[in-house]
Amino acid sequence: MALPALRLLARGLEPRSVIVRVDAPGAHALEGQGSFVVAPDRGAARGRGPAVLFSDALRPAWGAFVGRAYPRIGRPTDLRRRLLSDPVAEPADPLPPLARGARGLLAAEHQADAFLRVAGAALLALRGQGFDLLPGDDVLEPGAEASRLAARAFASSGEPQVLLHPFAAGARTKRWPLDRWLRLGRRLRDDGLRLCVTAGPHPDDLALASALADAMQVPSLLGASRIPILVWAALARLVDIVVVPDTGLGHLARAAGASTLSIFTSTDPARHAPRGPGAALVVHGGLGLSCAPCYGDRCRTRPLLRCGERVEPGEVAALVREAVRAQEAALARGVL
Repeated sequence: MALPALRLLARGLEPRSVIVRVDAPGAHALEGQGSFVVAPDRGAARGRGPAVLFSDALRPAWGAFVGRAYPRIGRPTDLRRRLLSDPVAEPADPLPPLARGARGLLAAEHQADAFLRVAGAALLALRGQGFDLLPGDDVLEPGAEASRLAARAFASSGEPQVLLHPFAAGARTKRWPLDRWLRLGRRLRDDGLRLCVTAGPHPDDLALASALADAMQVPSLLGASRIPILVWAALARLVDIVVVPDTGLGHLARAAGASTLSIFTSTDPARHAPRGPGAALVVHGGLGLSCAPCYGDRCRTRPLLRCGERVEPGEVAALVREAVRAQEAALARGVL
């Protein structure tokens, strides 16, 4: 979601170098994606040049402050206000307390647009002028080597039509229950569709994904060592549709041009749904709930509303089948 803003910032500040400090696996996803330099974020002092802070966390702002970076430009969330020399305007209409994970956003503002707002403020502060987005600023290109490795993974996993990635970092409320994923996978397999399950590097996710794939009787590609992040993005372009919860890989897939179906539970797709050139579908379990959006780690309502359980596997399966048929029809017409 930050890629368009990073490209805009780097282009607007040329010929000055823009160094993007980011934790893995984000660093791997951004390498070669713009006229900026990607560096690992180890909490070191940032030097005395300008610091543009896209993250709302306290640690990056503190690192820029103690490193004497100036000016320090970012959104003044939480305790960061006194650490910034140039705070970006706060929302005039803040989100409710339960949505604290998104309170740095304006009313109905997408997270990608919030990043662009920070980049625009930085360009005005540093150059005194704004710059426009260019076509393709929201496109991620995995590259030739990642595409070659993805083609190998695609063939070894039976040339799947559907990629299932049942995991999301952060709040547990973002995850669709695993029994729903299992029922979805079995429905799609029984319909004759070819599936593959993927997971990231977390040991718990690896074990669960392996167990899910075994229970569905479908192939799996597990862990960053087996399928690096840009290879995963290239693989997503080879299948008919990628099914994900509210997770960064959903954004990666759509930015790479893949078709995605995102299962949102507690969080708000208006602010966090994937954007990019790929086609996108969204199912929202929290739709119509008075407590939504919620970015907490567990449900705080009594009785528990369990917004994830409001999304039925049959509903998702029908959308997946329709998307696969549409892809097949497009191939038959020579559109793809």
